[in-house]
Amino acid sequence: MTTFVDFLRDRFEVDGFTTEDALASFLPLAREVLDAHAAGMAAPLDGLDELRVEGVRIWFEEAKRLEVRRASSDLQRIERAGRAAVEIVSETRITTELDDGAEKVVDLAIGDPDETPTRPVYLPGYRCWDHCLGVHDPLTDVFALGMILASLACGLDFFDKEQLEEFVAHRKNLFALNPGLHPVIARVIVRMTQLNRRDRAQDLASLVKTLESYRDQEVDFEFDLAHSSQFAKGSKRDRQTVILAKLRERLFEISRRNKLLHFRPTMQSVNLTHASVPLSFDIQNIRPDQILVWNDSLQREVTGGKPISLNKYLNFSEVLYLPSQLERLIAEARRDQSEFGFAQLRLVICFLHWANLKEKPVEQYDSPLVLLPVQLRKKKGIRDTYYLDVVSTEAEINPVIRHQFKQLYDIALPESIDLATSSLDDLFELLSRKIAASESAVNLTKIDRPRIALIHEKARRKLDQYRRRARLAGRGVRKYLDLDYSYDPANYHPLGIKLFGAKVRPAQTHLREIIEEKPRPRTFATAEPDPPVAEKERQFYALQSGGEANPYDWTFDLCSVTLANFKYRRMSLVRDYEALLGDGLTNPAFEATFSLAPRPIDNQPLDARALADRFDVVPCDPTQARAIAEAELGKSFIIQGPPGTG
Repeated sequence: MTTFVDFLRDRFEVDGFTTEDALASFLPLAREVLDAHAAGMAAPLDGLDELRVEGVRIWFEEAKRLEVRRASSDLQRIERAGRAAVEIVSETRITTELDDGAEKVVDLAIGDPDETPTRPVYLPGYRCWDHCLGVHDPLTDVFALGMILASLACGLDFFDKEQLEEFVAHRKNLFALNPGLHPVIARVIVRMTQLNRRDRAQDLASLVKTLESYRDQEVDFEFDLAHSSQFAKGSKRDRQTVILAKLRERLFEISRRNKLLHFRPTMQSVNLTHASVPLSFDIQNIRPDQILVWNDSLQREVTGGKPISLNKYLNFSEVLYLPSQLERLIAEARRDQSEFGFAQLRLVICFLHWANLKEKPVEQYDSPLVLLPVQLRKKKGIRDTYYLDVVSTEAEINPVIRHQFKQLYDIALPESIDLATSSLDDLFELLSRKIAASESAVNLTKIDRPRIALIHEKARRKLDQYRRRARLAGRGVRKYLDLDYSYDPANYHPLGIKLFGAKVRPAQTHLREIIEEKPRPRTFATAEPDPPVAEKERQFYALQSGGEANPYDWTFDLCSVTLANFKYRRMSLVRDYEALLGDGLTNPAFEATFSLAPRPIDNQPLDARALADRFDVVPCDPTQARAIAEAELGKSFIIQGPPGTG
């Protein structure tokens, strides 16, 4: 166990702290300070004398907690001065030697620790200016914790006044001190080290949660731009390219919630391949042409220009949940069309099972790769018929996958593929070559034959789940354990039969035939299957999962044709940003919004025009008349007034 000062200087002499190292040391201290605040006490953070380090964890003794000392008269006076009509953001003293012309610039934001501060200042030695006024409350602890976190993350020793001056000079752009600093960490440090107590972060608990999950937090755009060295140094065109690229990147949600990246089957999507499995057949009698997969036959139907009847493939008599799911997809597509002007219904004709090999541990994904815009409609009749209308034969390559492959592996994928002139085999060959050129250890396999045993198992499991969700309804329904029962004559389902069916009678399923080496004997006389044929079928219908467990075995899956509504509104903006990046167009409003130059301030409002030169449609007051005169100059401005003034 060592003191914090010795621990800090020893690490600085070696190699400093990474982001993970800094948080591993800082978060235990922050949690201990939270416990002190919950007990109505303050932490001993007036300096670093009471801090200890065990391993890498910073802590202090519980007996060293201090009583909270509230605001003093000096603090109240300083805070009143800070609430003036103008805000002082920086204060500098410049001393010029007349003999030799030398100038000395002193930032007055850094004070003398031996003097009582008369304004908010930074002090050497990890002290807060509030401490010098006899104040010690949770806000002073937040400031002290922010200085400790800044010291760890930026590799600075604040006992050294020069290093403190360096921190103050770059506090709003900490990437100049540590280019590898995470933007969320930089944002937290800025919030915690505000000199003004009103601007300082008030909720330490939320800051701790933010740091614990900093990889999942949203990043403020100004911090993201400051992270880019090209923004401040580049030309006007380069800055515009950086801004547009950053705005485009922020449209991509790289998380497991994004269905375009990590697809999970839900009741909001329909796997047409699974729904086409004839569940009532024996597994040996299912023919591959009965299942809806992407092949030459389906491609001819898609490019033929005629509606595709889903009743030709889907088994509505056995897949009980299918009509309600298709109705939901139709309703969602209709609502998107009315609200956003375009539908988001897509037919996924190819999935890519791949892995992010740069993550530790390796993250595996099941992502839709090729998306075909379609329309789903129902034709009512004695037996309802569902049709797929292909909007365009040009299928889009998943923009999220294109972005990820470009960012992670520098693999450029085409934006779209025209199914009328090319096939998915061409895309498979292109992707195989680029993956092999990037990493020869990765093996991409195309799945073009239906894996019937696996598909059957998945489809049954989904049907059983639907039946379990379909509860007993009607008059007199009661519940015992997880069973619904009723003794009403019009809805007679006795509890005894329910208990027997759930607890005693084993459920019949064909899934055991997939797993067992040999089929069970039938209750009726049948001829023994021919051993060679059984051997061939067992190899052809191998039981596999959608993706391989080996992260270096990727699959190009054509046997999971899925219909789903995706969140495509952001992706339309991605295409707009890519067009702007390619065309190089400029816009005055864009340049004014992201300009580094300060905006001109004119404190003298224009006088209203003479009454003879005005043509007011409705009466207006003098302020509105001056605003009209300002607008006639063609400048952009904002009118700020009390609520309700318009």
